[in-house]
Amino acid sequence: FEAFCLKFDVSPRETDIIREICNGLSNKEIADRLFISLQTVKDHTHRIYIKTNVRSRVQLINLVKEEGNLSSKNF
Repeated sequence: FEAFCLKFDVSPRETDIIREICNGLSNKEIADRLFISLQTVKDHTHRIYIKTNVRSRVQLINLVKEEGNLSSKNF
């Protein structure tokens, strides 16, 4: 997972967001868990999508799994 984050130049906070997305949390749940606003989660998610060239949570999760050859339990 760290190699994925390095490859796509993901910030530490974006890493937290990706981890929670891969764990199946909604934006609201992520905001609550990380003590940030819902808009901040949306902003980070948008930047993650741009960096990784994906358009959805499903594509992001699949990319993380493909790049790291990981199962969801690694998050």
